[in-house]
Amino acid sequence: WDASGSFSDPKKTAAARAAIEHLNKYVRSGELKMKVYYHADRVSSTKEGAGGGNNGDNVLRHIKQTKPDNVIIITDSGLFNTTLDTEVPGTVWMLFYDGRTQDLIDHLHGKRRTLVFDINY
Repeated sequence: WDASGSFSDPKKTAAARAAIEHLNKYVRSGELKMKVYYHADRVSSTKEGAGGGNNGDNVLRHIKQTKPDNVIIITDSGLFNTTLDTEVPGTVWMLFYDGRTQDLIDHLHGKRRTLVFDINY
């Protein structure tokens, strides 16, 4: 979940929060296991720990290190320095609010599928 300054619009964060809450319904029923991380210059389990800026390669490094089966990225067009080719075994969902980051689309893929969504909020 993008914690950078470009993602600070209250409407944008409310829409992202609603997406996470929808997924939490499946977590509560035991159908899904989910870990939420925030990204800016760093990837952190807390929004405050992510810092400022928005370094895409740090997001991709985190995915490579944690080896998730599936990934959901919530971001906008402000994710920079995204150059590391990264693949997960399952599916990648990219939810873009206010524009896409083409470098992320080009470098992050799921073996099963990669889905890109432009979110209106």
